[in-house]
Amino acid sequence: MTEDNKHNAATRPPSEPQIDLAQMIALLRRSAWIIALSMLVGLALAWAASLRIAPQYEADVTLRATENLSSGSGQLGGLAGSLGGFASLTGLSLGGGSDARERSMAILRSRALGLALIEEQSLIPLLFEESWDATTESWTVPDSEVPSALDAWERLSEEVRAIEEERRSGNITVTFRWSDPVRAAKWANALVDLANRRTRELAIESATQSNAFLEQELGRTSNANIKGSIYSLIEKNIANITLANVSSDYAFEIIDPALASDPDDVVWPDLKIMLPAGAFAGLVFGLCVVLVRGRSNVIIH
Repeated sequence: MTEDNKHNAATRPPSEPQIDLAQMIALLRRSAWIIALSMLVGLALAWAASLRIAPQYEADVTLRATENLSSGSGQLGGLAGSLGGFASLTGLSLGGGSDARERSMAILRSRALGLALIEEQSLIPLLFEESWDATTESWTVPDSEVPSALDAWERLSEEVRAIEEERRSGNITVTFRWSDPVRAAKWANALVDLANRRTRELAIESATQSNAFLEQELGRTSNANIKGSIYSLIEKNIANITLANVSSDYAFEIIDPALASDPDDVVWPDLKIMLPAGAFAGLVFGLCVVLVRGRSNVIIH
C-alpha cells in the first residue's frame, strides 16, 4: 500500500451505523408483549385519571340578534339627507343592521358584561374554589394571592364561557362549561339577560341624550324645514325609548334557553378521547423501551 493509500485510509471517516430492518422486525415480534403491556398500562392510567377529574357539563343558549337596534337607524336614515351632518352631532346612529349586530356582539363578548355577571352571581369564590373554604367562607391563600375580579374574568372567558356565531344562519350560541350543570345553565341564561339589559340601558341613555340636544337646537333655529326634521328625530328617539322599555329581549331573542344537563351528559372527561390517547402513549413508550433495549441488535456498524 502506498503512502497516499495509507493516508486516505487513515483519514476516511468511519461509516455511519445502519439499521437492520429484518432484525428490528424480529425484535418487535419478540417484544410484542412489552408493547402490549405498555398499552394496557396506558389505558389503565387514562381510565384512572378520568375517575379523578371532576365531571364537566355544558349548558347552551341559542339566540339571534333582533332588529331593534337597526330598525331605528333604518328609519332615521331617511332624514340624514335633509339634516346633512347634523344628525351625527346628536349621537344618532344612521348605520345599517350589520353595525347594530356588531355592537350587540361586542357587548355580549365584552369584559364589562363578564365582570357584571361575576359580580351579580358572586362567581369569584366559585371560579377559584380550590382557594376558597366554603365552611368558613374565607380564602385559604394569603391576602396578596386572593383572586381579583379581573382574575375571575380571565378564567371565565378562557375556561368557562364560549360564544360562537353562525354567520349563515344568524344563530348565536352561548355555552358555559362547569362541574355543576344547574349553575352552568343559570350563568348562561344570566349572561344573555345581562346583555339585553345593558343594550336597553345604552339605547335609552343614547336616545335621551340625543333628545336633550335636539330640544336645545329647536330654540336656536328658525328654519322650518330643520325644525320639522328635528321633531321627526325626537319622535323616533321617543319610539326607541318606548321599545327599549317594553322589550325584554331587546338585542337578543332567545330561541332556546339553557337547561341543566342530565347527570350522565358529561362532556369531560371524555373516555372516547382519553382511552385512545392513553393507549397511544403506552404504545410510544413501549416502542421506545424495546428499541433502547435492543438497539445493539438492530444497528450495523
